[in-house]
Amino acid sequence: MEEILQMSALELSKQIRHGSVSVKEAVEACKKQIQKSESQVHAYVSMGEKILAHRIKEVEEGIKNGRYTGIQRCIRQCQRDICECRSGNKDTLYPN
Repeated sequence: MEEILQMSALELSKQIRHGSVSVKEAVEACKKQIQKSESQVHAYVSMGEKILAHRIKEVEEGIKNGRYTGIQRCIRQCQRDICECRSGNKDTLYPN
C-alpha cells in the first residue's frame, strides 16, 4: 500500500492499466492515508462508502471498455466529481 502512495499519477495509471494495481487497491491506499491525517487536516466532508464503491466499479468498467484511456481523462473525471461534490450535488451523481 505504501508504494502506491509513492507513485506519480502517471505511474499509478500505468500500473492500473497493466493490472499490477487494481483501482480498489489504489482507492484503499488513499483512503487509509486520508484517515491517518483527517483529524488534523479536516479536508474531507465525507467519504461515502457507497459512492466509493460505485466509482471503483465505474472506473474499472471504463478502463476495460476503453472509456478511460489515459491519466488526462481520469483527472478530468475526478475534477468533475470534486466540483459536483463541492456544489452540493454529490447525492445526484451516483445511484443509491
